[in-house]
Amino acid sequence: MNKYFLSLLILFTLFNDLLLAGVNQRTIAVIFTQKKDLTEFSNIFDGTKVKTIQVASTTIHELVSKDKTMLIRTALAGKGAVQSALTTERLLSQSGRKVSLLITGGVVGSLDRSVARLDWIRIKQVVAYQTSDLTRYTQFFEPKFSKPDLNKQWQMIKQVNCASGEQFVKDNGKGQEIAHSSQCQVVDMNLFGIISSSKSYNVQSFHFRRVSDYANENAIADFSDYMKNEDGKIGRLMAKIVTSLSKDKTDPASYETLNKLLEGH
Repeated sequence: MNKYFLSLLILFTLFNDLLLAGVNQRTIAVIFTQKKDLTEFSNIFDGTKVKTIQVASTTIHELVSKDKTMLIRTALAGKGAVQSALTTERLLSQSGRKVSLLITGGVVGSLDRSVARLDWIRIKQVVAYQTSDLTRYTQFFEPKFSKPDLNKQWQMIKQVNCASGEQFVKDNGKGQEIAHSSQCQVVDMNLFGIISSSKSYNVQSFHFRRVSDYANENAIADFSDYMKNEDGKIGRLMAKIVTSLSKDKTDPASYETLNKLLEGH
């Protein structure tokens, strides 16, 4: 009797997974650099939490959109490029449906005063500034919107180059050195690891960031202030963006919440 019940339970679980997956479901991976953004995303995302998977030190959360067209896998990048690479590998290598789009959200330090603190930005190029050849990554996913005004708003969001490495830059001299050698306007500790790890999976990606500090002697204080007053906003916004991705199946990047980026929500 117990074996029969167990078999039924397993069959029900498999059937439920298939039902949630859907025939035309696409899989999207979302990586955050800050824990509160991940939490806010999970709380606000318009969908159903399916399961949690633990792979070594990486916790992967799976959610299904309300209309069953998207399976979302989320994870926290971890500290530094190496941990971010491991997280990305674990997230993209999960069995089942292949990830078709990778979206990341996080914070950066500004190396150029034209990129102001609390600005929203999109990443054009990533430069591994600690490598001998300054490895560069380009060719990120560029959404095309069905509404002309959204295309204009998207173009208004600053598109910048990001230097990425293992250290938190908190010295103006070091920051200017990185800016000069890499020709970048912002710096972070995650993107190099994320992108280098995702290359072998041939997955499209785009990356939202918000400026938390100026990568100078006040960086720690500015970053702490950001965490106190701004943390979670990236997660809330990205939940709205990802939720709306399924509204127009012919244009997966078409959504109405983009203008909130410009409003600082």
